[in-house]
Amino acid sequence: MNIIQCAEDCIYQKDGYCSLDMPSAITNYTGNGCVHCIHVLTKEEYEKGNINIENILDFFVENQETVNYLSGIMSSDFEITDVDKCIDDILVTYRKELLIKQRNEVLAKIENSKSQNLTKEEVASLEEQLNNIIIKLAKMK
Repeated sequence: MNIIQCAEDCIYQKDGYCSLDMPSAITNYTGNGCVHCIHVLTKEEYEKGNINIENILDFFVENQETVNYLSGIMSSDFEITDVDKCIDDILVTYRKELLIKQRNEVLAKIENSKSQNLTKEEVASLEEQLNNIIIKLAKMK
């Protein structure tokens, strides 16, 4: 550990100091804080499910060079050659995940219908919602 003080919520910060053994020389400092800083997700963010790549890139929002660099790495790792298709795939995945989340919520409500004292009409409405969600999921690519 070195003697560089650090107050960031960063994976390298330990007891108020940077724990990087040999931080490299910084030649392109932009004034936006430590270039080595990798923020730690809070427990609340993790529990909310905010652990996707968009949140990771948000940590670098003030440093467009870093965002471009990380985006380039991801595009080569995932062999992305057509940007429009990539965006369409991301949107389809997002919509599918949203429908799956809704399906699971409706299923949980149906399973707990007796303990929640739901009427037959309310259960039937939930079952109809579930059927519609399942049909939408089946129609997705």
